[in-house]
Amino acid sequence: MKRKIKSLLIAAVTGVLLLTGCGNKNDKEIALINNGGNADASLSIQAAWIGIEEYAAENDVTYASYQTADKTKESTEETIEQAIDAGAKVIVCHGSAMQETVYDMQKKHKKTKFILIEGTPKNDKKDEKIRDNTCTIHFAVEQAGFLAGYAAVKEGYRQLGFLCGKQTKTNTLYGSGFIQGAEYAANENALGAGEVVLNYHYFGENKLSPAYVGYAKSWYQNGTEIIMTGGGLMDTNIIKAAEGLENKKMICMGEDKSEESDIVVTSAMKDIAGGLENVLASYYADKFPEGESLRLTAAEQGVKLPMETSRFSNFNETDYSTVMQNLANGTITVKTEDIAGGAATMDTALVTINVV
Repeated sequence: MKRKIKSLLIAAVTGVLLLTGCGNKNDKEIALINNGGNADASLSIQAAWIGIEEYAAENDVTYASYQTADKTKESTEETIEQAIDAGAKVIVCHGSAMQETVYDMQKKHKKTKFILIEGTPKNDKKDEKIRDNTCTIHFAVEQAGFLAGYAAVKEGYRQLGFLCGKQTKTNTLYGSGFIQGAEYAANENALGAGEVVLNYHYFGENKLSPAYVGYAKSWYQNGTEIIMTGGGLMDTNIIKAAEGLENKKMICMGEDKSEESDIVVTSAMKDIAGGLENVLASYYADKFPEGESLRLTAAEQGVKLPMETSRFSNFNETDYSTVMQNLANGTITVKTEDIAGGAATMDTALVTINVV
């Protein structure tokens, strides 16, 4: 199913209805709560909205999106209350900023289902509790990284880079998968040892920086063909680094960033829309994953490359379908260790890894 990210309108008052779906009922059964955030968080919210929209359209379910007045817990709780008063049976939230709110609201509204994407309900003391009316959704991003590394080598790139700001758990999983995907493709293509080289580095901060731009540019000028990076500010740094250079490309992480620049070849995506559709289907089939923390893999439609917007010349739909199927059925397994010189070291037979 092809999806195009749609912009959500932003309202300025608490709980104002932003977008509503059609249906036969006056109540809005599914409510998406948007409490703002950075550019990447906004893309995730938009992806969640698409998942809700597509499920509702196919199943004649009513839905609505609400924007909070600000990012405070109090404002978010007020917005959730308004959504429930309007008939919401399922509340969808996203991100760590919603964790404390969901922690409290799941207890207060036990008849309402809560779906928290990329977060875990926690109180201000960091105590975690997923109640029976709540489930959380996380994504096997190491598999998304694998897809990106695999596709890059299949496409024909041999000089790769992985360059991020903070060394978070999510970033290390992306990087680990990226290495494994490149190695797997190199083996399939019968490449010799050292034909694929991968430079690997963390700056320590996510920020716009002339120094970061210069560092990435030096990689490009010294032969790196494509750099995988993550985060809005880091994306901007790499785009700036590639300016004026010929045939220098990038791979983004998280959401589809194809519209940011022509140098974006693809994005290693968390399929928020697809994963949320599946959980909503479970709810309406009376199989809501009560109290569960879901980690969605390729088998559960949790990760993907956006082939419809990717800029590949050689890596095609058949290649993609095959590798996705092999991930989904377990033919390919992807390790979850930090395998670029951190907690564990990957013994790559073909890809030369330079941790710098």
